[in-house]
Amino acid sequence: RASEEKIAELENIAYLLGAKSCSIEVVEADVKIDSKKSKAGGGVSKTTVTGESTMTNKQSNVQSGRKTTYFNGHGTPQRPELKWFAYDNNIKQLIEMRCKDTASVKSTFLELSGMSTATMTQKTAQTIDKLLKISGSRSMEDQVIKEYSKKLVFEIEF
Repeated sequence: RASEEKIAELENIAYLLGAKSCSIEVVEADVKIDSKKSKAGGGVSKTTVTGESTMTNKQSNVQSGRKTTYFNGHGTPQRPELKWFAYDNNIKQLIEMRCKDTASVKSTFLELSGMSTATMTQKTAQTIDKLLKISGSRSMEDQVIKEYSKKLVFEIEF
């Protein structure tokens, strides 16, 4: 829903500024990688058993949308009311340039992208040993990596 609102706001900005056309593309991706490693060692009498196992699970989710709109265009730009882009300097500057002098901008291409990554590692061997009363040595490590990326492309022609 947020992506749809951003697209609608950019389309409205283009219309109110007197654009002939605009193209908007939004791509958002989530990736989660869950990796569990366990090591065990122990024995009964003179026999020792050791082992290691790894289990990995990967989940991906990608959403994208693209919209192109053609307008008749006009030479009397109006200041749009901003919600999603109220603090975006590129959009605010475009509005200022177009409202001060309609001939100052013929077209513009804006691409904004970003990525965030979070990694969490937790060793739980002592807790498992205490809960399960395991003899010998045992360790377990969980690692979760979450990545989120987004891209917004806004192209406008006056």
